[in-house]
Amino acid sequence: MNILLDTNIVIYFLKGVRKVVESVSKADKVVISFITEIELQCYGVLPNELKKIKSFLKEIEILYPDKTTVRHTVNIRNKTSLKLPDAIICAQSKQHNFVLFTNDERILKKSEEFEVFNPL
Repeated sequence: MNILLDTNIVIYFLKGVRKVVESVSKADKVVISFITEIELQCYGVLPNELKKIKSFLKEIEILYPDKTTVRHTVNIRNKTSLKLPDAIICAQSKQHNFVLFTNDERILKKSEEFEVFNPL
């Protein structure tokens, strides 16, 4: 299984939450969105956490947008009213046929357009 990690799941993964670590370790391929890359470095990060995050970011594949991402994002946003960053992450999971690992209840409730899994 190929998975795209939502920001909240990366945080749980970096904190060593066993259920998340076990689920992620079973994947064939693990990626994140450029949105997650930004969020991880911007939201209340302590200096010791930033070092761990930067190390993680060096090791993981990061998906960046293209015209197909834009098309999927517009479609998902219009159908679900998700926040734009969430719609982009969902669009990238759909575009690349990845299962989106998330703990975000809003995304989990709106997942008719893409495949999601809550590893918690």
